[in-house]
Amino acid sequence: MLHVTNGDSVVESFRDGNIPGTYLPWRDVLHDGAVPQRDSLQALSFVRARELVRIGVGSDDDYDTIHAEFVKRDDTLARFRQLDEVVLWFEHDLYDQLQLLQILDWLSLQDRAGAQLSMIQIGSHPDVTPFYGLGQLTGVQLAALLPARKPITPRQLEIGRAAWAAFTADTASGARVFAASCAKCHGAVGEGTAGAPPLWGPESYNVGAGMSRVRTAAEFISRNMPFDVPGTLSDSQAFNVAAYVNAHPRPDYRGKENDWPNGDSPPDVAYPTRSHH
Repeated sequence: MLHVTNGDSVVESFRDGNIPGTYLPWRDVLHDGAVPQRDSLQALSFVRARELVRIGVGSDDDYDTIHAEFVKRDDTLARFRQLDEVVLWFEHDLYDQLQLLQILDWLSLQDRAGAQLSMIQIGSHPDVTPFYGLGQLTGVQLAALLPARKPITPRQLEIGRAAWAAFTADTASGARVFAASCAKCHGAVGEGTAGAPPLWGPESYNVGAGMSRVRTAAEFISRNMPFDVPGTLSDSQAFNVAAYVNAHPRPDYRGKENDWPNGDSPPDVAYPTRSHH
């Protein structure tokens, strides 16, 4: 059994609670520094090691050590099929949720045939008030959570993949693509022209439109835009410009939380719904 969690304090409690298996702390502050799209976990680890040094987590002399830790981490996760189960332990805060998205995205791209994937994620605990995270729990309390773990569903993997793609999109690159290929029709600040609609602002499509979802917008742009030379943007350019456009404000509407009452909302829906969260 492989237990993946946010850091070393929880790992120490795993040991205190005699929780069986291998422990893997993720150890990356993904909300600090650049997190660009890369083709593999290993390729991103090179970038993240440099970024952690740049933002002061370590000195230049620490790069090799930080990168070696990432390599060991990535190799451990890559062997998940050799284990009887993988359990993800994460909290509800930004630090943990970004780590969780990264792992779900990676798992979504793997051959998971026969693999058992589970998750433990809590926002409160009856014995700990106020509750901030798993690091407050004793080994005994953590061990008591293990039987209540839930299987990771295909939908959760799909949501993780969509959210991670949006998080790692290069909106600065998207802005350059927009200026070069889109502004001539849609206006320099997305305000629209006589020949093309606005892409953000009070007269643009609202948050419930399909185009408000980055992946949907990227697919449309890739196939149909720019209008005069459709299909000339690369997939990454289309995705980045979609992320750039959808990073801008647009009309909201009341009652959107009741959309998709049957729980079949798209994985990259741009707002919370009652069935989505």
